[in-house]
Amino acid sequence: AHEGRMAAVSQTRFRGLIARLCPLQVRGASLAAGASLATETAAAAAARTTAASVARLCPSRVLGPRPRARGLKREPQSMVRRRGLALLSCWVLGGGGSGAHILSAAASPARAVDLSKACVHFAECPGCSVATQLDQPPVLARARDFFRSECDVADVPSIMGPGTGWRTHAKLAVRGRAGAPLIGLFKARSHEVLQIPQCAVHHPAINSAVAELSALMAEARTSVYDEPSHTGLVRYLQVSVERSSGKVQLALVCNAPPVPAAAAAGSEVAGPVAPRGLLPLLALLAERAALPASVWHSVWVHFNEERRNNIVCYLPAPAGTSRWLLVSGPPAVRERVHKRVFAFPPFIFRQANLDAFEGIAREVAESVTEGSRVTELYAGIGLLGLNCAERVLSVRCSDVNPNLEDAVGAALEHLPPELRARMHFARLDAAEAMGELSGADVLIVDPPRKGLDKALLSALCAARAGGGAAASIEQLCYVSCGYDALERDARALLAAGWRVRSARAHVLVPGANHIETVAIFDRCQTHG
Repeated sequence: AHEGRMAAVSQTRFRGLIARLCPLQVRGASLAAGASLATETAAAAAARTTAASVARLCPSRVLGPRPRARGLKREPQSMVRRRGLALLSCWVLGGGGSGAHILSAAASPARAVDLSKACVHFAECPGCSVATQLDQPPVLARARDFFRSECDVADVPSIMGPGTGWRTHAKLAVRGRAGAPLIGLFKARSHEVLQIPQCAVHHPAINSAVAELSALMAEARTSVYDEPSHTGLVRYLQVSVERSSGKVQLALVCNAPPVPAAAAAGSEVAGPVAPRGLLPLLALLAERAALPASVWHSVWVHFNEERRNNIVCYLPAPAGTSRWLLVSGPPAVRERVHKRVFAFPPFIFRQANLDAFEGIAREVAESVTEGSRVTELYAGIGLLGLNCAERVLSVRCSDVNPNLEDAVGAALEHLPPELRARMHFARLDAAEAMGELSGADVLIVDPPRKGLDKALLSALCAARAGGGAAASIEQLCYVSCGYDALERDARALLAAGWRVRSARAHVLVPGANHIETVAIFDRCQTHG
């Protein structure tokens, strides 16, 4: 019976099966026919176990034809042979037992990837600027020089996962005209859309979903946004892959005012409140979502009538209205990040590379002093703080986003009662949350690119004898997505008597000149 079902499912369902079959971390293992790895590792053993499970459960050949919208080209299909296990494309679990990476049978080590050859769009696309040595972006040399010369840190290790297929969350522009939409990225220094249907860094489910959506929009003759006249309907889209299932959460960003909140909260919402020009597309998406092999997890509409360039409008909606409308499917994708399960609706910040971010969550959890009291600012839904729960006495998280309550509640529900009792969440920005520092031993921060708020940095730099808001903080775990700001803040902390225990660079965006730095600071006992 299982073999009969497998013969009818698509690539998306097949990769979900692989994820369920493989409970161990097998990042980077190749399952080519007859492959022999130079060294025996747990990852290699898990890969072979998974391959054997697939061979037992699948028929001799599984071709998963995904139903196609008219005008859509046939996609390359996954093929599995029982004997020999010739895998045209094989999915293996990423970090933490939740995600998936696609690796060709002859996959090269991640750092050996040459994006100028791996991606047909590299020469034109502004999304990637580094083609080779992806784990050594130019900014890393600057970081190593700073930490060695000014912080007495001998080395800043570079940590990177796969160089392709890693992006599970993307925002894309929609332009063109009704019947011929253009979906992709803006070309450099312009608002002209470059289509990237074979993007090598996108999770393959994103490329499949965008191709299908483009065909459906053409069929429905959906109105698209015209920037000069501020007319037209669909202006952007946001797509997020649920790594365990391979399905895609879609948010259509529309040039339309918010809808009544009561209608947006109802279950039968598409007809009465969605923009009229969107209804044919939503009907086609509903048909596709009902198919057994559908790529769609859920469909949302986001209402953003602002003339500004921001993709998602974070301005408060007028009283009694909502900027978000759930049309179909579950309200959130669920992701295990390190030890914790989190719910991500489309209006919650999500890392583009969750697989790699798990390494950061693991590093922070292992760095936090055992038995301490922890405060996390800029916490989002608590990806870092909640993963520390077993090691510490308490965790107080705060963030300014007004839409976090339900997502945080969902994350807390997955905690055992004894750990849940250690957690506390407050909706505060960093300046307002200064009171949360009182009595804490460890502070975790993951600020935006601009770095720490001035008031917070001043409190951390103040003399302890003055009894300020941060006087009890002994350890600072600083996760930085903006290296310039980290270097500036680190110099201020060093001058105030802090020292850097360690620094590591996580390459979350292979192909870009960017690193996420995890710097662990300790307060010198003799200062203040």
